[in-house]
Amino acid sequence: KNTSHHTTSSISPAETLSLISTISFCSFHFLHTLSHFFVNPPWQTSPNLLFPPLGLRSSIWNLFLFHHFPTHTIFEFQHQRSFSFLYCTMTSVINYLPAKLTNSTLLYATGLTLLTLPPVTYLVSGLYTSRKRHSKLFSKHIADESTSEGKHVVRNMQKDYDLIIVGAGVIGSALAGVIAEKDPSRRICVIERDLSQPDRIIGELLQPGGLAMLDKLNLQHCSEGIDASVVKGYGVFLKGEQLNMHYPENETGDRPTGRGMHYGRFVTKLRENMKQYPQVHVVQGSVKKLLEKDGVTYGATYKDADTQEIKTVTASLTVVANGAGSGFTKAVSGTKPLSRSTFVGLRLNGGNAVLPYPNHGNVFMMHPGPVIAYPTSSQDVRVLIDFPNGTMPPMPQMATYLRDKIAPQFPDDIIRNAFLDAVNEGDIRSVPNREMPAERSRKPGVLLLGDALTTRHPLTGSGMTAGLTDVYHITNALQGADYEDYESIQRRLDVWWKNRNSSMATINILANALYAVFTPAATPDPYVGLLQDAVFSYFKTGGVCVSGPVGLLGGLIKNPYILASHYFAVAFFTVREACRPLPTPWSFYASYRAIKCAVGIVFPLMAEERILRPLIPTGFFNRDEMRYGTKALNKLSRSS
Repeated sequence: KNTSHHTTSSISPAETLSLISTISFCSFHFLHTLSHFFVNPPWQTSPNLLFPPLGLRSSIWNLFLFHHFPTHTIFEFQHQRSFSFLYCTMTSVINYLPAKLTNSTLLYATGLTLLTLPPVTYLVSGLYTSRKRHSKLFSKHIADESTSEGKHVVRNMQKDYDLIIVGAGVIGSALAGVIAEKDPSRRICVIERDLSQPDRIIGELLQPGGLAMLDKLNLQHCSEGIDASVVKGYGVFLKGEQLNMHYPENETGDRPTGRGMHYGRFVTKLRENMKQYPQVHVVQGSVKKLLEKDGVTYGATYKDADTQEIKTVTASLTVVANGAGSGFTKAVSGTKPLSRSTFVGLRLNGGNAVLPYPNHGNVFMMHPGPVIAYPTSSQDVRVLIDFPNGTMPPMPQMATYLRDKIAPQFPDDIIRNAFLDAVNEGDIRSVPNREMPAERSRKPGVLLLGDALTTRHPLTGSGMTAGLTDVYHITNALQGADYEDYESIQRRLDVWWKNRNSSMATINILANALYAVFTPAATPDPYVGLLQDAVFSYFKTGGVCVSGPVGLLGGLIKNPYILASHYFAVAFFTVREACRPLPTPWSFYASYRAIKCAVGIVFPLMAEERILRPLIPTGFFNRDEMRYGTKALNKLSRSS
């Protein structure tokens, strides 16, 4: 059966028998492990040891048996390995976690059982629904169709430039300036649709990690002299409570800061920087198509903004960096972005004086979606109201909706009055929020970068940080390269892809997972509220429970496994909160549903970003199917 979102294929009887045998053994061993708690709890016999001998022996035996189980000859090895790693991990969690996380043996065993069941349920259901499914939610793989003859012909062409950059936003301008500085011999052509100062409502928050990248790229001066405001952390407001969280200290004991700025002023400074290099030629025009010869890209055609003529430029390498709405993304990588929600933006007068937490990003958990406010200059504050798909009123009615529905939810009269003044001024604009994981393209002669390659929900304000990180890695990878040696370029791009993957995955998973948790309207699961409360309780614990997540938000910590550890620590908090003061049947069910919701959010994101691929195979989990359910997804497909 084929749908617009996913495909399924049958599983053979032999594989079914193999799977049943494997699951039966798992079930027996799992029950045996669980019964061990009630006879000889590990924290009573060895309270200071993380590895009780019995649990260690049983898990090692389990791992050995799975990897030598005879079914690997008839069952697809990738799935066999994935299931074994998942099961061994979960049984190890049950055996090894310290008792201080809970107050009783019953609560401990029940909570960890609830944590184990949802991942196993999802993995088993994934095995039954598809053996080799590749999610079509975002992309259709584009193969390298180039030929040796095509590469030879293009290599021998006389080129106008060494490099063409499509788009002169943050990423395109930074890339041109850095390459021109590192290698003055490069001839670079930058094509931008509109070279006037842009005016956007997003892309105005630069996290500390992005500011550090500017310094590494020798572009730190571009964030100066534009009346940017210092951002020190976040203030979070939820159900009448509020919490102030600063960016964590670095190795020297200092606290790094971000910047809130006008997007147009920042881009103008980056463009001025690249124009100072004589080898950079900047053209105002709209790129119509990329030129190809036997699968090899060698330039572009564009419509000149001054003469309205269609012109052609050729180059050894073309970089597409014209944003998430790029018309070339699908052609190059087969990927298409999805719009999950819409931001409605306003600019408030008064600067930091109108914010509950000055020099902070203020996040208000409202209905239908979160509202973000942060300073962009000494006089201005940007406010963004998120509307999940299906909840946004028509723009002619927007002012009334903002006055009647959004303004009363602000916790402070000062910001509420400034918000109402901005609504009355009438400068209300909207922009779609897109999500798209990166898909590696191996088409010779062309490269995607920035939001044209990957984008995430802008709730965390990490778009410029991600883009500048890509610029840093790609300029290092391409330094000194022969752009016409396509095989060498592909090897260098392999290094770039490896270096960027973990940091980009962390940024993307964090942004999309937080949005799903903090926006119940975007995740139609009634138990997502438990996760939301658990996140806030986790933050209130302080210490590493704050420094870790805020370091991830600020782009200072780029390890996806640290992100996963914090995410599932929140899941423990969910079980703990639901089972207080005493476990009840309802609390068991609520805990299971909350953990199921958490797994349904994060597992597809990890699969899309290719994290823990042996454990969570790419294309194995469909995020819409896991969040909404297959029936609801099929109904949505039919209606569309």
